[in-house]
Parts: sequence; C-alpha cells; structure tokens
Amino acid sequence: MQSLFAAAVSSGAVLVTAQATAEPHRLRIVNGCEDGPMWIAHMAAGSTGPDLQDIKIEPGAHHDFQTPDSLSATRYWPKMGCDETGGNCEVGDSGGPGESCVRRAPGMGDDYSHCAPPMDTKFEASFGVNGQPCNPSAPGGSEMSGCDYVDISLVDGFTLPVKLDIHGECNASSTQGQRVEQIDCTSLTMDVCPYAEALSEALTVNLRVANPITQRVAGCYSPCMRLLDTKWTNQTGTTAENDAVTPYCCPTPPLSPDACRAGPIVNTEFITTVHEKCPGAYGYAYDDSNGLLRCTSATTYVLTYYCMQSTTLVPQSAAAMDSTARGFLQQKP
Repeated sequence: MQSLFAAAVSSGAVLVTAQATAEPHRLRIVNGCEDGPMWIAHMAAGSTGPDLQDIKIEPGAHHDFQTPDSLSATRYWPKMGCDETGGNCEVGDSGGPGESCVRRAPGMGDDYSHCAPPMDTKFEASFGVNGQPCNPSAPGGSEMSGCDYVDISLVDGFTLPVKLDIHGECNASSTQGQRVEQIDCTSLTMDVCPYAEALSEALTVNLRVANPITQRVAGCYSPCMRLLDTKWTNQTGTTAENDAVTPYCCPTPPLSPDACRAGPIVNTEFITTVHEKCPGAYGYAYDDSNGLLRCTSATTYVLTYYCMQSTTLVPQSAAAMDSTARGFLQQKP
C-alpha cells in the first residue's frame, strides 16, 4: 500500500466537504515553535479541505480542523517564514489547491515550477463515520465504516519535527496490531538528515537542501524525491521508472510491493534514520508495517509541529555530489 493519501486518491475516494460542521473536530494542530507563526496547508482528495487554506497558528496556539464523516484522503503540512497570506514561505511552500506558488492559466495544467519540492512532514488521514463500528474481526468487512486510517508520511522527506498524540483506540494495521498512543518524531531534526547518502557505488547524494532564495536549510529529501526533483537540484528531469530511480521510488508497476520492501531503499541511511528518530512513520512507499494506523472514529488526534533546527549543508561535498548525481541520472534510460 503506497501511503494512505496516494492509495485513497488512486482508488477514487470521494471527498465529503463540510456541511455538518457540528460533527466532532477530530484533529487539532498545535504550533509548538516559539519562534514565530506557522501556517497549515491541507488538501482532501485533490481539493481544498473543509477549512480555509493556509490556517495561521500563532506560537503555542492551535487550530481544530473540521473532520466530517467520510472525509477522505486528507493531507496536512506545516509552512513557516511566510507572508501574511501564508504564501512565499521559507519552508513548506510546496503547492497544492489554492496555493499562491502554483501558476494557473485557462486551458493549461497547474504549473508547480515556482513551488518548493514536496518534502514536507505530512500528516495523512481518511476519517470514518462517527459512531459507527470499527471491527476488523467482523465477517466480510461489514463493520469498518467507523474506522479512521491515519499516518505520518516522510515518503518525500521531512521539514519540521512533529509529535502525534492519540486519544482513543488506535492500532497498527500490520499483523501485529499493537496499540499506539503516540508517534514521537521530535528528534527528526536537520542535523540527522544524511548529507552523503550512498545509493550505489556510482551515486552518492546530499539529502539536505537549502531554499535557493534564503540559502537556509529548508528540508531533507527522501532518496526518491532527491532523484526526481528538478527545482532545487538543478538536474534534468527523470521519472520513477528510470532504472536508477525505481528501487527508491517503487512505482507499481513495474516494481511490486514485496520487491520494494526487499530492495535497496530499506538499507539507506535515510530509512534507518527515519525508523530510529520517527518510529511509526512511513519512510518509503510500502512501509506499511511501520506507517499505517487504524483507529476508531471516536479517536482524536493532537499533532504538534516544532521549530526546524538549522544545520550546515556541507557545501563543498554537496556541490560535488549534486554534479555527480546529475551526470549519473542523465546516462540512465
């Protein structure tokens, strides 16, 4: 299963936008960074969710997001260093519905070339019907309409440290099915982001990335996103089907989920770091045994984002590795 958001969108999940605002607000997002305000971008099944886009949250404050029954394929991520409208951000300005960095013109597709790469620390959820059962032991899946499915996704990379506190019944959806009350990723700082990730004997890449405008660290690529990004790496475009990229992005087809889990992505320093510093989060496309949680619809979630801890980029090594990566990928079909 590719992360919850991707799976739900590809299966044609329907967005139920908010008519019933009286329903419980199951998701609270807290700005745990005292350095300044934070904006929360979000989407649901490819459209803007029930709340206004780019909700501004002051330091120490929170916002309770609307979660009407059957709100599916949602995604939430933090932005910092923004203007008063929540645009032109130093961190997290990766685009989405209603975002100012996306250029739109009649008859043309959305242009994301002015946005940041989508390496955000993401929370994803599909919310079930409040008050309905969530009982996987019932025959034929007959009592599953009351299930929420949630995850923290680092499949594309990460920006801010985060902690998810779960109030209610929530279990890992893997065969172990252990109870989960918290996912603590507060140690996921830029200092632990690999700056010399050896993907092969011929290819070592720097996963730390600076905003080209501010020249300050703005996130940590996953291996897949580092190989695909053309915005901040100055490399020519490639695809997930490129022979050098497929084992790290795991497109299906051609790569099966089992082949992905047995491939080189699981042995990368990035995945080792994610599993150590953010246990319980998705680190790559089919990281289901770590990532996906199944919860009852009575469960509430408190998601706290913290300040980004700055670090150096090791610029000499980064420049050399970026040049090597560009040349290596250009040689691959």
